[in-house]
Amino acid sequence: MAQGYWQNPEATEVIFRARIAGEADRRWLRTGDLGFFDDTGELFITGRIKDVIIIRGANHYPQDIEDTVQDSHPALRRHGGAAFTILDEAKGEQLIVVQEIERTERHRIVSAQLIGRIREAIVLELDIVPHEIALLRPGALPKTTSGKIQRALARQLWLTGALERL
Repeated sequence: MAQGYWQNPEATEVIFRARIAGEADRRWLRTGDLGFFDDTGELFITGRIKDVIIIRGANHYPQDIEDTVQDSHPALRRHGGAAFTILDEAKGEQLIVVQEIERTERHRIVSAQLIGRIREAIVLELDIVPHEIALLRPGALPKTTSGKIQRALARQLWLTGALERL
């Protein structure tokens, strides 16, 4: 493990020298990952702390929202959606969902009906009312070279109006 960040002692202390209350002599590396140990002690990574969505005080994992969306209709591309929040000054954190459509379904869907179905699935399954849902053309969602969804970049593109909607 590295000793810390170059010429950044504050970040080094927070990330590389984290401590758990009651364990003064032990230090931990804060990776930003979420996970759990099972009964055998095996570690399972389940997500990233910075991706957790907090709405009305409840934590939601974006992959759960995205799975709910993608299960709501076969025209929605698997691993082709992102859930994130934006701050509305009057209403607080608001859920935004962007979702790619399967290439073969692009000209067969009725966007308003499909968005209504997605909204209904999110409300029924997760008790969250999305602020906005946008359908995207196939390949519009930013991903890493290994295929992971880049939620932070999707949020940034959303805010600047640069995501290509249908």
